[in-house]
Amino acid sequence: MKNPFPSDSYEPLEDLICTNKQLHSFMKTIEGCTYRLKQ
Repeated sequence: MKNPFPSDSYEPLEDLICTNKQLHSFMKTIEGCTYRLKQ
């Protein structure tokens, strides 16, 4: 079965790791805001 995604949609591992770190940082920020709002 052929891959339905075009080859140019492939992202290097470094980009995925960077995005994952940004997402984790973003989630921590949201948690901090939510925590302050609950106080």
